[in-house]
Amino acid sequence: MILTSKQIKNRLRDKWPDLQFIWPTNPFWTPVTDEWLEKIIINCNARGFNFIAGIWECENFTHRWKANVEEYQYKLYVSGEYKPRWRWPIAKCIGFQDDVFGNRITHGLNLIIKPDEVVLFEPQENKVLDESYKYEPFFMEF
Repeated sequence: MILTSKQIKNRLRDKWPDLQFIWPTNPFWTPVTDEWLEKIIINCNARGFNFIAGIWECENFTHRWKANVEEYQYKLYVSGEYKPRWRWPIAKCIGFQDDVFGNRITHGLNLIIKPDEVVLFEPQENKVLDESYKYEPFFMEF
């Protein structure tokens, strides 16, 4: 299965109608299957870093995790283990969420496009977030 950037944008705007900025860097994408998502989570962990306010924060984790995923896909391709035509649609996101006190704050996460689902990924905890997680993204870069 291949998705176009337009299909991805439509899917994201269906989920978040007010989403403003979606920046796909490819015209086509290979969605992440459940099997590959499990392998990506195991092999692309970004938890080896400690949160340091003002120095290493949520957006740094999103950059690192996405870079780890891209390096992993590159190594799979070069080894011949996995040779898709297009990259996985995994984005770095910046959006709004409520903190524990109910204050609206910005937070960086990753977003993963699966064949029939869009999921949020918290790289600081190395886990997929469930559907109940309240997040309003305003910027995504694939």
